[in-house]
Amino acid sequence: MDESEENPEADGVKDTIKSEMDETPKPSRKRSLCIVPEYKPLPMNRIQILLPKELEPYQSQRNIMVRIINCYKNRQNALIESPTGSGKTLALLASACGCVLDYKVKHGSGAIIDELQRNNNGLESVVEN
Repeated sequence: MDESEENPEADGVKDTIKSEMDETPKPSRKRSLCIVPEYKPLPMNRIQILLPKELEPYQSQRNIMVRIINCYKNRQNALIESPTGSGKTLALLASACGCVLDYKVKHGSGAIIDELQRNNNGLESVVEN
């Protein structure tokens, strides 16, 4: 037996649901504008770290940034350990971006890809952003 024969109201419910689905507004295809924040330079060991103007890093974050930049300049690895909530992510990303920007300025924008390909012989593809 069909569901509508058992319950005559089932057809009405199905029609209501279908009409509500048809009335649902479709997402707009327009792209929204991205607001680019203003940055302030924060020089550390002769490398410019760019942070949003309203953001002031904690002293622990500054210490991490200085250590990372020193390792970058001396071509060393770094192991960073810090408690949860101390701002490691900001410090790591800001200093890494500063080092990449410094490298691009000194060696040209394509030099990063060349360096990666030279240092990673087994690397088959490098993604350039």
